[in-house]
Amino acid sequence: EQVRIGPWIPREPLSLRPGVPGDNWIERWFDPERRGWLIVGEDPWLDGRRVGELAARLGWPLFADQLARVPRGPWVLEHPELALRALPDLAPEVVVVLGAAPASRVINERVRDLARRGVPLAWLHGGARWRDPARSATTAASVDTGALVERALSLAPQVGVGDAGDELVRADRRIAVALAERLRQLASSEVAVAVELLRQLDPTERLVVASSLPIRHLDTFAGRQEQPPRVLANRGANGIDGTGATWLGVAHAAEELTALLIGDVAALYGLSAAWQLPHPSRGLVLLLE
Repeated sequence: EQVRIGPWIPREPLSLRPGVPGDNWIERWFDPERRGWLIVGEDPWLDGRRVGELAARLGWPLFADQLARVPRGPWVLEHPELALRALPDLAPEVVVVLGAAPASRVINERVRDLARRGVPLAWLHGGARWRDPARSATTAASVDTGALVERALSLAPQVGVGDAGDELVRADRRIAVALAERLRQLASSEVAVAVELLRQLDPTERLVVASSLPIRHLDTFAGRQEQPPRVLANRGANGIDGTGATWLGVAHAAEELTALLIGDVAALYGLSAAWQLPHPSRGLVLLLE
């Protein structure tokens, strides 16, 4: 009996951290003449605003995880997951992922599907190791992602900041208008409350989010802000474990308000921390039932 394993994607390995690839390599992957998608996940070495500027230079739609802290911009998608659902057959010529994998399953599944169809995919991570369990990346590299973005900005020509020419961006803007009206009609819903909490926080404040439905509520429906607060979440096979303790640690280390957005099951997992550890002087817990 024959068993097919794969498909396998040929990979060009790189390990340059704390350096960056050469200019020829950067120009090959960050080429404004190609229709590209830029996907950004959590990465402490990245400046979200500069990544947005790079997307505008390239004329590429930017898919930003809420943990990436990317502000609103002309090429930054407000609701990338919903835009992909609206255009299931749309495909770029190249995909570049910066940082960790996004929380959105829809985005991750589309990336894997594009890789299987032969679309070149570079996954560049600022940490010592990258995470690509599906082995979908053509290039998976550990690099200084912040320096890489700066170098790519210096090499890319000024294309302009208009977004009218991109079908994905246009669909995203239509979705944002319709969704804003729907959230106003459902102001007391779980999703609307989660979105409003994020919007009410100042840029200096922090929001710890449970890695279950709450983080997906924000990723799917919250859109982007001009000056977003810092959003943090646990990642892993059991992402809800320790969420309460994580919030307590972040809140005690910060001078500004630290809010916690959590569901009832994740809150039950964190009751021991709430009982045994001291509570912060500036903390807020919003429990979604």
